[in-house]
Amino acid sequence: MYDQQPAQAHRPVFLTILAILAIIGGVLSLVGAILFFTTGGIGVFGSSGNAATVTAGIVLGFVGVILLVSGILDLAFGIGTLQGRVWAWILGILAQALTLLSALIAIISGAFNHNFGGAIGSNIVSILIAAIILFYLNAHRVRAYFGRR
Repeated sequence: MYDQQPAQAHRPVFLTILAILAIIGGVLSLVGAILFFTTGGIGVFGSSGNAATVTAGIVLGFVGVILLVSGILDLAFGIGTLQGRVWAWILGILAQALTLLSALIAIISGAFNHNFGGAIGSNIVSILIAAIILFYLNAHRVRAYFGRR
């Protein structure tokens, strides 16, 4: 049922571009996850018991997990969109919601660290892009492509 092709065969051009960018971003996120896992592992297992180094290693490992999940979601969304899979729309919505959530967490974290302005400044682009993509994925023509009303 969820693996069927959408009723509309014509994919909007911007959706194709978005899918290709999602695939590229997914690959880069997976590479980043590997780097964060490696660096985090060195911090946890390569340190001489220094608490700050171990803590930093654990945080880097956690960031690696987030990048891994994000990369898998982006790859699945991009590939599913290019193939016209109905479930790709749900992944696109979920990926952008997670982007908004992570940006919000970064802003709150910045506020607690007395860097609220810096946190907003570094996350405003992510918030705007995610909001635009969410708006676009809910446009009538895009929803119709994915077989949604």
